[in-house]
Amino acid sequence: VERNRLVAVRTQLNIHFQKITNAALHELNNVLGISFGHIEAANRKAGLEPEQKRHLEKIEKTLSHIQSLGEGFARFGQMRRGVKASVPIHDFLDDIVLITKVLTETDLDLNASAGTKDSAVRVDGYEIRLAVMNLIFNAIRAVDKSDRRETKLITLWSHVEGDPVPKNSLGTQPLLSGSFVRIGVSDNGIGMNEHQLKLARELGDKPAPRPIGGDGFGLISVKYFVSDHGGMLEIWSEPGIGTTVVIVLPLYTEDRQGDVNADYPELPL
Repeated sequence: VERNRLVAVRTQLNIHFQKITNAALHELNNVLGISFGHIEAANRKAGLEPEQKRHLEKIEKTLSHIQSLGEGFARFGQMRRGVKASVPIHDFLDDIVLITKVLTETDLDLNASAGTKDSAVRVDGYEIRLAVMNLIFNAIRAVDKSDRRETKLITLWSHVEGDPVPKNSLGTQPLLSGSFVRIGVSDNGIGMNEHQLKLARELGDKPAPRPIGGDGFGLISVKYFVSDHGGMLEIWSEPGIGTTVVIVLPLYTEDRQGDVNADYPELPL
């Protein structure tokens, strides 16, 4: 129990750090963009003295250096911290249920299919927990904003699928082949309207995240994670009905070529 509490605290601290980092880099990029625009406008003016041009060049060089530092910091934040290893799917799903209870006092509805009971993925165990927790926190916020009178529900689920077809992926996604596991977080919260959902799905093709109405934090980070592991991220949503976000990752076998029979439960949404 103590170990899981420590994991929970570490997860929460990293998510807060990620929020602060994303916000700071976003503001820095705004300031740099405006500054570069002013420099470009000044350079277009006729009659600038050579000394003035040299000053503008120095300023532009300094700003470019700051920009490169920011980009390097962003890449550092995306670096994977651990070594990939075989991680049993049901083990980390059970951990996430406990972590969520410790951090938020929220009871998740766990619906892990029999097909994933003895299956594993090859990832860093901490990173996969952090990725799914990002989706859980989004779902908690969406449910808290809902004015539903009936039970507010968040479901963490998994099932195996062969040759998944990307229909609702974030960003441009090539076809996948082989056996994959879908790890989904479904809620009956406020949901996203068509515009917000469109922006969310476009996030994967953007160099940096942008707000999509309050429920998009973490999607870009999770997208980077699944892309690094040969998978994809999918999202469905409807206002007043809820949202489902799905991490799709390759199943891991000893020879990395093993076939797994697919099981297809009805997609919760």
